[in-house]
Amino acid sequence: MRQVALWLGILTVFFSAGRGFALSEEERDERINDFTAEILESFGTDRESVVKALGTPMKDTVEKHENRHEEGVEDTIETLEYEGLSLTLGTMSSEKRRWALALFCSSDRYALRNVRVGDPVDKVLKALGDPAERTAEKVAYGTDYTSLTLTVDAEGTIKEIEALLWLD
Repeated sequence: MRQVALWLGILTVFFSAGRGFALSEEERDERINDFTAEILESFGTDRESVVKALGTPMKDTVEKHENRHEEGVEDTIETLEYEGLSLTLGTMSSEKRRWALALFCSSDRYALRNVRVGDPVDKVLKALGDPAERTAEKVAYGTDYTSLTLTVDAEGTIKEIEALLWLD
């Protein structure tokens, strides 16, 4: 009887610590959203934070767009480009809310939160589970709000990272 109880205890710990219990779709989406947000916000959500972390960009493009929800309100989209890294930031003028909207990275020189170019793709698979799409060259996750696409080589090493946030 003690052996049965011991084995049940061991199995409970094993399944609780590992992936013995499946996540609900909502929990999975939340995990993907959080993981992607961490990557997007690796260097901050505004120009000042990014420049402080990475230095002056090679190219800086600023676009103004009328907010489609508030008449007379202008939003700013700014893309900062570095060697092997492009980061797009958005600011909604009426509330001064800031977001990192898009990140594309093809260089291992940038220490993104959670993952970086050169890491094994298994690191992401372990954190997020099965992707929505997986081919020999690509691993992709997506939710209603975020997208994370990893380009990998034949050995399963991450070569490029693309993280996107969609706002309405």
